[in-house]
Amino acid sequence: MTPAPGDEAARGPTREGREDVLTAHDRAGIDAWARAMGTTVRQVDEDWESITYEAESTGPDGVRLRCRYRYRIPPVAAMRRLARTHVVGMVHEVDGARCHHVRRVIPMGTTDSELRHNAVLIASALIDLQRHGRCGAGAATLVPYMVVPALEWEGRPPGGPTHRRG
Repeated sequence: MTPAPGDEAARGPTREGREDVLTAHDRAGIDAWARAMGTTVRQVDEDWESITYEAESTGPDGVRLRCRYRYRIPPVAAMRRLARTHVVGMVHEVDGARCHHVRRVIPMGTTDSELRHNAVLIASALIDLQRHGRCGAGAATLVPYMVVPALEWEGRPPGGPTHRRG
């Protein structure tokens, strides 16, 4: 289907606040930008309500250029994803101090113990990938202290305040 003139999808990517980041209005827009720039699209973030894609390239003047597209998951599917989401808290030692990391993950499994185990595996891999260079977090050094379904999460550490976050 060809978009009508003036349709947002017809315009392609638009600029965000910074000059090096573009926002695509649909998946076809980011795919077209990536092809034109000779790069690939990759998934950079995911939660229960959306998936964010990004393509990155370098402009002729050496400036880093990025194009992003955030796919909003339809509400019914998003609520099913939220019901499967787990909050995982992990800790490791760095120079005698404790470094905490918390991730929301959507594990697969059929039993509660399998879901919890898979949530820890996914969270430790994410933390290793995202934070190893900054604090030394590694899948082998991370210890889980909390694995809770997101719908039951109170948002407080053990022994912390008893109020619930909204």
